[in-house]
Amino acid sequence: MPKYFIFMTMEFKKIIVIISLMVGFYHCKAQNKISKYDLKELCKNLSGNYSNALQAKNDKMFNKKSLTITPIWQNKKNEFWFLEEQANFENNNKNNSKIVFRVFKMNDSVVVKQIYTIKKSFQINQNSTTDNYILNLTTKNIILKAGCALFFTKKNETYNGRTHDTDCPSSINGAKFESRNETISPNAIFILTQGFDSDGKQVWGNTKGEFKFFKY
Repeated sequence: MPKYFIFMTMEFKKIIVIISLMVGFYHCKAQNKISKYDLKELCKNLSGNYSNALQAKNDKMFNKKSLTITPIWQNKKNEFWFLEEQANFENNNKNNSKIVFRVFKMNDSVVVKQIYTIKKSFQINQNSTTDNYILNLTTKNIILKAGCALFFTKKNETYNGRTHDTDCPSSINGAKFESRNETISPNAIFILTQGFDSDGKQVWGNTKGEFKFFKY
């Protein structure tokens, strides 16, 4: 092999290594480290009432919904628990969905949102207040939704998270798995949940993008 060609090949390899290092450096810089203080601030900001009223007003493809996130079981160490409720804005008893989720640090750069469903056997008066609902809710009333945790990284004041690959099972409309993406900022939460079949074809969920909930 000509020396000139060998020299050019070595130089090309050096360039590839340099580019790889630069990409890795940028990736590390883009994902901020997450301290215990950051975790507390994230969970403090999560709590509250949200709606996508502005989005629904401007785009008829989106139903007007409310989103309520309420802290529960606050004596847990190094983890934060919440009750999350979504409902049609005009009728909170229609298509009302409730889940419980736990937030904790997996490492210095990743926060986990672990999802739990509420057992059907846990039923109280539909007219009961949220406070009364939470008062009666215990860890015995929830079931881990295996494979459906979201993994968040932080960039500035925004957290971006998603489920892992095809790990979250779903059987709705013939789906094989569901994918959930969330973006959390101090005053807003954007959510996109979709179901896919074994061929990767979307079979349920919004096709026009994420629901954009703003705190009020």
